[in-house]
Amino acid sequence: MEQLTKHDTILWINHAITYFKSIDKTQKDMAKALGLEESRVSEMKSGSGVISTNLMTKIVEYCGSPRRNPGRYLEVELYNDIENFFNSFESTTANRFYRKLLALIKNEDLYLNFLDLISPHNLNYKTDKSPLCQDSCRLSFS
Repeated sequence: MEQLTKHDTILWINHAITYFKSIDKTQKDMAKALGLEESRVSEMKSGSGVISTNLMTKIVEYCGSPRRNPGRYLEVELYNDIENFFNSFESTTANRFYRKLLALIKNEDLYLNFLDLISPHNLNYKTDKSPLCQDSCRLSFS
C-alpha cells in the first residue's frame, strides 16, 4: 500500500466525523466505536497523527468509503505503423477545416467582405447565405 500523507489522514478522519455528526453522534461516540482514544482523533484532525489501515477498514465499515477523486476513462488505439497513425487524422482534420469554414461563412462581416472581393462591383448580390451554410454543414459532417 502506498504511504498515506497528512492530507489523507485529515480526509479520512473528517469523513468519519461527518458521518457520525449526520447520525447525531459526537466525536467521543465515534472514537469509542472506532476503538480510538479521543486525543488521537484531535491529532488526526490536525494531521499530526497517522491513520492505520486497520482504522481505515473500520471507518469504511461504519461510515462507508469516502468519495474518491474522479478518475478518467481512456480508450486505447493501436496502430501497426506510423503511416496508419497519421492517416487516421485525415477525417478529423477535414472535419475541423469544414467547421472553421462554416464559422467563417456564418460571420456576417467576413461573408460580406468575401463577396465584395469575388463579385463584380457593379452587380448587386444577395446576401442569403443559407444554401451555402447548408452545403458546408453537409460537407463537414459527411
